[in-house]
Amino acid sequence: MATSPASTDDAGNVTRIHARTVGTVAGSAEEDPYHVQVPTDELCRLAGALDVVDEHAALNYRYRKLIRDSREVLGAERIRLTQARGVAKRLMVLVKAAGPQLPAGSGRRQRDVLQDGLEQADELVYGTGGSGVAAAGRKPSSSRAR
Repeated sequence: MATSPASTDDAGNVTRIHARTVGTVAGSAEEDPYHVQVPTDELCRLAGALDVVDEHAALNYRYRKLIRDSREVLGAERIRLTQARGVAKRLMVLVKAAGPQLPAGSGRRQRDVLQDGLEQADELVYGTGGSGVAAAGRKPSSSRAR
């Protein structure tokens, strides 16, 4: 693992660690996703899908807590890419827990918002799709196993 230099004070204590890279692939360094920051306004599709699940799914208190926790994370201005991926995984769990009646019991607009959120979740978790948030920390050769 390659690491960029850290800043130290006069006593030699590390005061700031710069973003690290995780190996190289074909000559290009890949940034460690733990250190990549994502503006939460780019995660609006995830937030919209969470709203649809919250409004239309019959979920128990444990799943409702996942929704509250996700909203709390998305309430910040910027979050780590790893946190964004965690919210995406929670959305996938919530939709699966809601069952097939969630999309069927929603209107067309809600189904579209839900689908958009799931597509963004898929981009974040599996690195599928084009650019944007998911590409920030994606391995160039990653692919989703089906």
